Amino acid sequence: MLEQDQLEQDPLERDMLERAMNLRAKFACRMRATRSAEQRLEQFAKLQQASLDVLLASPTGYQNFLCRNFSHRRVEVVDGEYQPVSSARRTQQP
Repeated sequence: MLEQDQLEQDPLERDMLERAMNLRAKFACRMRATRSAEQRLEQFAKLQQASLDVLLASPTGYQNFLCRNFSHRRVEVVDGEYQPVSSARRTQQP
């Protein structure tokens, strides 16, 4: 694997890497375009299940996930309207 300083020094390597990344992105785009809705939903379900399995494997990780998730969803009532909690207040514990 190329180090960051090697990529900065060798423009040919950087160009080859950019071409390879663009080719991979085009291939992935074509693959996504050819899948049916059922296939996309099936892939989504597999990814969701894998994510849940990872979370459930670590109780501490799951608790951290819940804290982050709930903190991002926090709302407050200002002048009778629900508004997202400001980023400054979001860092405070509920």
